[in-house]
Amino acid sequence: MRAALFTGIDAYRADQHYAPLPGATSDAQAICQALANWTDGSLDGAGNPRINWAGHRTQVLVNQSDIDEYVTQSKLNQALDALLATSGDHILFYFAGHGDIIDGRGLLLATHDDQPDPTLNTGPDGRRGVYLRDLIDRIRQAGINSATIMLDCCHAGFLEGIDPPNNTAIIAATRGVEQAKERNGHGLFTTMLLEGLKGGAADVQGRITAVSLYTFAAGAISSYRDRQQPVLKASLERLIPLQRREAKVSLKGLVQPTNRFRPGHDGILYARVTKDHEATQEQTDTALATLLREGNFRTRPKVLREPSPEQLEFDYFAALRNAGLLRVPPEYASLYWACMAEGRIELTPLGEYYWQLAQDNKLSDSDD
Repeated sequence: MRAALFTGIDAYRADQHYAPLPGATSDAQAICQALANWTDGSLDGAGNPRINWAGHRTQVLVNQSDIDEYVTQSKLNQALDALLATSGDHILFYFAGHGDIIDGRGLLLATHDDQPDPTLNTGPDGRRGVYLRDLIDRIRQAGINSATIMLDCCHAGFLEGIDPPNNTAIIAATRGVEQAKERNGHGLFTTMLLEGLKGGAADVQGRITAVSLYTFAAGAISSYRDRQQPVLKASLERLIPLQRREAKVSLKGLVQPTNRFRPGHDGILYARVTKDHEATQEQTDTALATLLREGNFRTRPKVLREPSPEQLEFDYFAALRNAGLLRVPPEYASLYWACMAEGRIELTPLGEYYWQLAQDNKLSDSDD
């Protein structure tokens, strides 16, 4: 059983100190939808949707100002108690809101009722919210098998003194000294997480993990001027898939048919291509051009014949290339020209790795 809690706090009682965050609520809802409501239709051994949060216990906790309901410290702690009751399984906690650094306590995930003004606040330390350090301790004590924490708030990467339990990953929007930026009414970090969950962070077999999400988001955000720097801190013995997209290419095709790729004299695995691989593509392109020019989309013209075996193989080679598993030698400008020259194309080191797994029948069932 998996469980997830998606929290978004867009407004605070101490509005003279905390600016409104119009995108926090919608960001929490969007991350929940991206994880919980998508499936590729495949089933696991128990007949359940594979790598999909639908049907598992999920909760969205956001401010509802229209009915005067807000995410207070008490409500967030109650929701976390329910989340951590999923002992022995994977949990996910997402937080969008304000973060603050408190001397001696570390990062505070502030709730609606937090009061930073020392002349007005009450309580043991005068602040309201959940300290990340305390949350990590609670996860450890609950005996959770694995956990993913996503934080889109200012100072999210202030992780001093944080020691993640085994198989726990923390993905933070910023370094400890930075503020989290919004773009077009949404958190910049969450925007990139959503793009990653759509497939941008998927590996060759379609798996999306905390590590691949971080890599995708950090790489995308680094292209922005005045950028923030996401942070990853984790203790992982294995990668835990959070989402599953369609595999970029069938890895079993590396060895089926037999000897599609063979070692050359230089030891590199290669395949030979010919003009026949490209001939059908030229006919198809010509027919499509005619179709577009005439504007007739009602019928499939006879010239659009079923692709030949060579064309299907060409398409497979193109998919391998797009997945980074195949390279076209530099003497050819493209796969097309390799075919025209009846030359050879080669597997990349990663392609050779997967080829060997397929050859030894050691591919995981992620490619089924």
